[in-house]
Amino acid sequence: MAETATQDSGFETVFRDSKDGLAIFKDGYFVDCNQSMLDLVGVSKREDFIGLTPFDFSPEFQYDGQSSADKGMQLIERCYNEGSVRFEWIHKKFNGEPFWTEVILTKMVLNGEVVVHANWRDISEKKDLELKIAEQKETFETLFNESLDGLGLNVTYNIVTNVLGGTIECRSEEGQGVEFLIGLHVKERA
Repeated sequence: MAETATQDSGFETVFRDSKDGLAIFKDGYFVDCNQSMLDLVGVSKREDFIGLTPFDFSPEFQYDGQSSADKGMQLIERCYNEGSVRFEWIHKKFNGEPFWTEVILTKMVLNGEVVVHANWRDISEKKDLELKIAEQKETFETLFNESLDGLGLNVTYNIVTNVLGGTIECRSEEGQGVEFLIGLHVKERA
């Protein structure tokens, strides 16, 4: 019996002290959360969070154009069927500011009732960088594929990145032309 109480206390400590936003929802509504979740969504009091739904913190549509409610219900259903599901999601703070999260939903039994444990980790910086890189890659590939100088760009890219260990950044704005920024690491000679 003492071992079970210690485990319960340990799980409660992990739940309360985690840096990730953690919450429990039952029948679609949040019933518990940690302080990190409140900080993540910009809510000051736990009472203001309890009773809300995950969709209260989601924009109408996700990045792929799907309705947050439709896509979210499919993922929650998968969680109930498979036991756990992991995905990326755009949430919004209480003030409406969007942010990217990695979400892990896990079905569990708590006090004899089936609930879902939600783990939200802010990945906004990582996702912004991924999207910028994808945009630059698309711009570079378009320039390469549609340019008579594409072969020259490819040779330049390979020399700068593979031989010299540098970087090439491509910037373009409609009507403003294209700008290539080449970054090289200079080594001082002894």
